[in-house]
Amino acid sequence: MDVIWAELEVFQEGLKLAEKLKVAQLIVKFDSATLVNTVKKRMKDIIIMGQRIRQECKAFNNFDSVQVK
Repeated sequence: MDVIWAELEVFQEGLKLAEKLKVAQLIVKFDSATLVNTVKKRMKDIIIMGQRIRQECKAFNNFDSVQVK
């Protein structure tokens, strides 16, 4: 589980960098299927990780398009 939390930290930093660089189209790729599913189902997820991802994904509004793979 620690690996998933580490990847979540990298996700946060990547979003910050993409915002600073004013990226219009964002493609997010994860090594973890758990994170992909949690991001895609963030509005339904009630666990702590899901809540944290939901907060981070609010940044998706700053991009013209976002793909999660």
